[in-house]
This record gives sequence, structure tokens and C-alpha cells, in this order.
Amino acid sequence: MKEAKSKNIHFLLARAEELPVRSGTFRIAICAETIEHVSSEDKVLDEINRILEDRGKLLITFPVWHTEKIISFFNKDFMSYSGHVKSFSLAKIQQLLNKHCFKIIKKNRYYFEWALLYTLEAIFSKKFSGCNGRLRSYEPSAMPDNWDKLEFLTKRVIKFLESIFIGRIILAALNFLYPKTYIFLCEKEP
Repeated sequence: MKEAKSKNIHFLLARAEELPVRSGTFRIAICAETIEHVSSEDKVLDEINRILEDRGKLLITFPVWHTEKIISFFNKDFMSYSGHVKSFSLAKIQQLLNKHCFKIIKKNRYYFEWALLYTLEAIFSKKFSGCNGRLRSYEPSAMPDNWDKLEFLTKRVIKFLESIFIGRIILAALNFLYPKTYIFLCEKEP
């Protein structure tokens, strides 16, 4: 366990399965892109439940399972180099949250652009797998200049689409169909 303090913030580094804080300490907990990396999601959710006060809020994000399945289809090594030890379907995460006394208040899907970028990277990873050994470090395996250009272009297209009405509709549809991340806002039930 490591600690660091600033004037108004206290940082604590600990295992998500064993948080060294008193029960009912927090009103809000954030579990961002973490649950897919742990061996026991039940222990993590138990700990989050324990440290939250009654009616406390949990913001949890995790990768969309069908997007990861598509990326893994193109690159069999995706799950291992991403560090993900499991993936969750929407039904599975909803069951887990319910089991641990979290009521889902709101849910959404986001980051189509990252799902697209990682899918393109997976498709082209075999072609560029020898470039700088980047595949092993969960960075795009395409040549850095090409990846940077692709990312820049994707962000420009997204920004343009966000600026027009029909573009926002298209992005909403793409975020629904092929998102990278689910985002849930939950409330701890007393």
C-alpha cells in the first residue's frame, strides 16, 4: 500500500479486493476500466459496497464484450496483451451489480471511435507486427506515424460529425452498435 497526500486530496494505492478504509466512508466510488483486469469481480464489488455509505453512488465502466470478441477475431492475442482476464456481457454485469446490491440508475455506451481504432489495429496487426515490437506492449502495432495519422483523422471526422445534426445521429447509432465502453451509474441499496 502506498500513500500520497496533497493539500485537499489523499491518494491511496491498494488492491481493489482489499481496500484499507473503514466501511461506509465514501458517498461516491469510481471503478473505471478495472473489473475486467481482476481475478475476482465479486471481491471487488463487495469492497466497493462495503466502503460506500447507504445510497452511495458507483460509477463503473468496462469494455463491451461483443466489441472485444470482434477485435479478438482479428487478433487472437488481444485479450492477453490488453491485460483483460475476462469480459462481461451486459446481462452478466447487470446480474453482478444486482447481486452486490447496486441498483442501476443510468447506463450508456461510449467511445465508438476507440472501438474502431482498436479494431483497425487488430486487423492490420499481422501486417505490421514486426514494427518496433509494439504489439507486445498493448500499443498499436502499426507503425507509429501511421497510427498517429489514423487517430488524428478519426478524431477530426468525429469532431466534424459532432458539429452537424445528422452527424450526431450517426455517432449515436455507432455508439449504440459498436461501443468500446459501457458506463453505468449505480446506487448502493440499503
